[in-house]
Amino acid sequence: MLNLSSYVIAACYRKILHWFSHSSFSVPYQDILKCLDITTVIFHASSVEAKPMMIESDQLLLSLFTTTNLDVALIPAFPKLHQQVNSMELKQPWVLYNGNIYQEFHKLLCTLLDSFRRSLQALSDARGQMGNSKVSVADQSSSRHVWDT
Repeated sequence: MLNLSSYVIAACYRKILHWFSHSSFSVPYQDILKCLDITTVIFHASSVEAKPMMIESDQLLLSLFTTTNLDVALIPAFPKLHQQVNSMELKQPWVLYNGNIYQEFHKLLCTLLDSFRRSLQALSDARGQMGNSKVSVADQSSSRHVWDT
């Protein structure tokens, strides 16, 4: 699944960046998320029992903290989440969504959105510098691609 996601991003990064940077849709939503005072939100535990697929998805998210080079840099910013990573690795009970972690989870979401936008912009800038970023209008109707040089 990760390879397919990487392919989709590489193939569609311009469209993704366009929508991610849209001044009427995406940017206001991201700004609201960043400005939200999450400390005023009252956390209510879910009454829905986690299904195996949900647990697997949570484990994948937590595993990102252990398999990337960024985990050392993220430890100070997300100590409670990192504590859950340690518990998961030690096969001890762990929980991703609770009253102790929801603020860090919100901060993680905002951090990931910013990082993703910056990465898309860097990819776009790099492709533009290589001169490979445009396809001629005449060739868009056919399956041929003519890259500018």
